[in-house]
Amino acid sequence: MLREGDLGGATPITLTGTSPIVPDLSTLSGAQAALATVNAAIGQLASDRGTVGAMISRLSHTTEQLHAAENNLSAANSAITDAGVASESTTYVRDSLLVRSRTALLAQADSQPQLAQRLLT
Repeated sequence: MLREGDLGGATPITLTGTSPIVPDLSTLSGAQAALATVNAAIGQLASDRGTVGAMISRLSHTTEQLHAAENNLSAANSAITDAGVASESTTYVRDSLLVRSRTALLAQADSQPQLAQRLLT
């Protein structure tokens, strides 16, 4: 049996901004009031957990979207770099072919002056 002021190891219930409320569990109405307070606190906790869970879900979704955007940007950057390398390679091959053909033409011109003149006219 509880004596007045003895909580029997129970912790006083504290509401934000108020002093502790010590429930009177020795009477039926006191116990019902304490139970209602506990049920309200459980309901508030469930609501808060739902809110936090929804926020975590939104953050996870946003993180996944950011990872997808990062992958897409990386792929686009790679494609741009590949296109630049391909363009430079094409220019190099074209210039190399022009140099080789001019060198071959000059070599033939040294050996056959009339042939070079016919090719140029």
